[in-house]
Amino acid sequence: PAAVGLAAAGIWYPTAEEDRQRGLRLAWAVRARLGAADRALLAAMAGPRYPDISTWQERFLAWERATVAAPGRPEAWYEYGDILMHRGPLLGVAGSADLAQRAFARAVALDSSFAPPLSHLFELAAGTGDTLAMNAAAALFLLLRRD
Repeated sequence: PAAVGLAAAGIWYPTAEEDRQRGLRLAWAVRARLGAADRALLAAMAGPRYPDISTWQERFLAWERATVAAPGRPEAWYEYGDILMHRGPLLGVAGSADLAQRAFARAVALDSSFAPPLSHLFELAAGTGDTLAMNAAAALFLLLRRD
C-alpha cells in the first residue's frame, strides 16, 4: 500500500517522477498481495499492461474499475473524470462531459480540499455557461488557496 501511495503522490509532483516509477515497480511486484482497491488503483495508475503501454481505452476502463473498487478515493474519481473530460468523446463515451462533471463532483464531495477537480468543474461549467456552478467552483478553489 505504501508503494501505491508513492506512485499516486508522484502523479501530482512532476519532480517526483523517479519516485513515482519506483512506487509503480515496487507495488506491481507485489500486486497479488494488495487489497482489491489498491490493486485497482495500481492498474489504473500504471496502466493494465504495465510495464508495457496501455491504450487510452484500457486506461479509461481501469480508472472506471478503480472508482468501483475504491469508491472513497477522490483521486480515482478525479482521474476517471479527467479521462472522460479530455478523451471521452474520442473514446466514444456518450455523455462524457456530464459523466466527467459527476465524477469531479464526487471527488470534491469526498475531499473538499482536493483542488484539481475544482478547476475542471469550473471549466465544464464555463463551457455550458453555468455561472452558478462556475462561481461555486471558483469560490471553493480560492478558499483553498488562502489556506
